[in-house]
Amino acid sequence: MIIATGEHGDRDESLLGKRLTVALMWLFGVVLIAQFTATVTSSLTVQQMQSTIRGPDDLPGKAIITTPGSIAEAWLRERGLPYRTITSADEGLRLLRSGEAQAAVYEAPSLRYWSRVFGPDEVTVVGPVFRPEKYGLAVAPGGPLRKQINGALLELFAEGRYEEISRRWFSDVQ
Repeated sequence: MIIATGEHGDRDESLLGKRLTVALMWLFGVVLIAQFTATVTSSLTVQQMQSTIRGPDDLPGKAIITTPGSIAEAWLRERGLPYRTITSADEGLRLLRSGEAQAAVYEAPSLRYWSRVFGPDEVTVVGPVFRPEKYGLAVAPGGPLRKQINGALLELFAEGRYEEISRRWFSDVQ
């Protein structure tokens, strides 16, 4: 009954001691309740933020967006998954925010770039790369830009800047 009334039967103890004990017990109780509430709230928030999509097997039944003419569109079509095409990253982000789309399937470097630019709270890259592809630059054979592009790429690789750029702009790690 100390916490409820401050009485514990010992009438010889000073009134100040009893009051301090009761105040400390109340403070301790409030802190425990606040800690419990914060733990439950953060746990529920994290669960709500986690995507139900972890990879390609989770896509059926979801509202999917992609870009027309992309490798991703061909991949979705091959599997018979319905999708909606978008014309820009901003349109895709708007559809994801509004809930009209639940997943964006697109080339991994572009999605990683979206995640980097829009932030992990807006775009999170999940799952494996479905179908790895190589990218290249097309120039006319013997054209003047060919040697310049090749030289610049070789220099980036030799100095380690290519990996730095790739990690900075296309990495899953923020």
